[in-house]
Amino acid sequence: MATYFALHQVLTEKFHLSVLMIENPIKEICPVASRSDPYFIADEFYKVSSQYPLAEMNKLNSCCDAFMVGSDQLWNAWLSRPYRQMFYLDFVNDNIKKIAYGTSFGIEYIGTSEEKLLSSYNLRRFDHISVRDKLSLEIARDQFGVKDVVDVCDPAFLCPLSEYQKLVDMAQLEEPDPYILAYILDPNDLVGQELENIAKASGCKIVAVLDELPEVWENNKEKLALDPETTKVDVKCEVTLQEWLWYCSNAKAVVTDSLHGTIFSIIYQKPFITLINQERGAQRFISLLEPIGLRGRLFDTPQQFGENISLLDRLDYTEPNKKLDEIKSKSMSWLENALFSPKKYHSHCTYAAYDERMEDKI
Repeated sequence: MATYFALHQVLTEKFHLSVLMIENPIKEICPVASRSDPYFIADEFYKVSSQYPLAEMNKLNSCCDAFMVGSDQLWNAWLSRPYRQMFYLDFVNDNIKKIAYGTSFGIEYIGTSEEKLLSSYNLRRFDHISVRDKLSLEIARDQFGVKDVVDVCDPAFLCPLSEYQKLVDMAQLEEPDPYILAYILDPNDLVGQELENIAKASGCKIVAVLDELPEVWENNKEKLALDPETTKVDVKCEVTLQEWLWYCSNAKAVVTDSLHGTIFSIIYQKPFITLINQERGAQRFISLLEPIGLRGRLFDTPQQFGENISLLDRLDYTEPNKKLDEIKSKSMSWLENALFSPKKYHSHCTYAAYDERMEDKI
């Protein structure tokens, strides 16, 4: 939610473009949603298209001058498979510009040979492609044959703090005492124990935010194995994006296993320690932190949290900010060029050639 809010605000506020967010073609629209549902942000800030089934998404060609695939793991085959080739913009006519900003495969590509061939074909129909991590760059270039792919920063870094403040101001929260934010996507008892250790060693309350899907939140809380009688970890329920940003912006420090938990720690200039989330893609964390000199805040096991509590005391952002500013400047220039340069894609193979290659594979 945060990264798409960021990209939307950059396109509308900086570049003064009219943006239509595409409705999820396979999601059942529920009349009553959790407070953390993205629709609460959509209703406030976005223009959203009608919902079209996958087979009818080509109808959007008549009302859009260009299509952009945003950031996050949209090319992770495990996640994108239910959407078929939607995130490769297979429904977009070739006379319309196609852009990918900071998109990610997340993990090593695990699609079938047929999926890979079709995805590669569609990916090479894009006019401009950028990814947000080294692994995705290598996959797009070496496995999918994309010649001009570049790496850029996550769009969250391009969005001014003033835009996030619009959301923070909508949160109605109070935390009278200093706290450390723990944003945890994959909790377990070891993580829970280390959060207790951090609270004890720092003398600081822990505010914990977990995965906000209603059907998994209670189970995730139980996985932390916290003692309700003695715990100093306050696990929040149904946290909205507004509230999440409030907790990020007001925290004394951050402990997380989330890429965007790490990103917003940097945006808000907080001391942080991050657990590499192997299942969700380890390379993303390295690609984020290594270029700005903060690889030393990335750890492999929860036990290392407790061994490095002192890192939560302070973080001098002087040098990281210099490196990050350069990356942000290059990324913004790339995005501006992708948006406003003439369309450059020219078909490099025919559908007939693609069909023949598919027959050879089968």
